Amino acid sequence: MTIRRIIACTIIAAGITSVSIANADPRPINPNINIQKLKLPTLNLKPNLVVKNLSWSGEFCNRSKCFNEFKPLGFNKATCKFSARVKNIGTGVAGRFRVKLEYKDWKGITRQTSVVVSAGLKRKGQFGSEKLVYFNVQYYKLNQLMKVTVDPLRQVSETNENDNISYYRATY
Repeated sequence: MTIRRIIACTIIAAGITSVSIANADPRPINPNINIQKLKLPTLNLKPNLVVKNLSWSGEFCNRSKCFNEFKPLGFNKATCKFSARVKNIGTGVAGRFRVKLEYKDWKGITRQTSVVVSAGLKRKGQFGSEKLVYFNVQYYKLNQLMKVTVDPLRQVSETNENDNISYYRATY
């Protein structure tokens, strides 16, 4: 660099500095000035409840009192335990909700029973974001679908209300 360029750069830099100092406001800052708050994007922290892993709990049944219709067949139990794993795969916490089971008993009568998850479920990835629920089921009709619906009363506002139902085919 030549001396001329060094002097020119120094003069330009000094001029910029003097301009920026000259334009500074000498008045003190008033702390009572209303500053607009920044609007942050709202996060959609909603739960999403789904039903997974439908199955029978234990070998077959859990109660020793027998229905008269089953005595000739040799059955000695009256109800069975059916389980469903309910998961919150959303980003928000789910409060209290129900899980409903609908099925046809061995006589073809549609039955329904429900379980309340009173503590709710935490958001996805946290301990407590899923729960195993159990239903007492009377003897059921074979080759019929058992329908499990999580939050059938729509108590929980979810990101997806269309994935709350799961089916299980009773084959044994």
